Amino acid sequence: DLDMRNPSVCRTLGITPPTELRDFFEGRVDSPDDLFMSIGIDNLLIAGNVTPTDNSAELLASSKLEELLDFVRRTTTNPLILIDLPPVLSPDDTLVVAPRIDSVVLVACEGKTPRADILKAGELLADFPIVGLVLNRSSESVQGYGYGYGYGQRSQSGQK
Repeated sequence: DLDMRNPSVCRTLGITPPTELRDFFEGRVDSPDDLFMSIGIDNLLIAGNVTPTDNSAELLASSKLEELLDFVRRTTTNPLILIDLPPVLSPDDTLVVAPRIDSVVLVACEGKTPRADILKAGELLADFPIVGLVLNRSSESVQGYGYGYGYGQRSQSGQK
């Protein structure tokens, strides 16, 4: 959870990290090893914060981010590192982190995120690989699979 201005991962999961990420970024913790915890799911470790900080962009711009990412890559076989960041149009945090990661997934909320904001975020991230867009809280219901094989439609014999 590198959304250090509004940390929510630990709060959402109802957990408290053994050591907060901000303590590592602010130099109060030397080893990234102390940051990670398991929540009982195989091959999943979480590092997070519960205390907000206003200087998150400055902390993320430091060499501590590379140190943290290098630690995960050295100590884990083929890691998939997911980083929660604040909205692209809010603080500079996402633009500070984007050059240091492999790809970005944009997340928008139906009915809350204006289309213009999604387009502006895409423009700001144009120099980085965007691998997808997640639409949260969609109210649209999907009827059937709809791939073209006729799932959910009656055949000529009247059977499904």
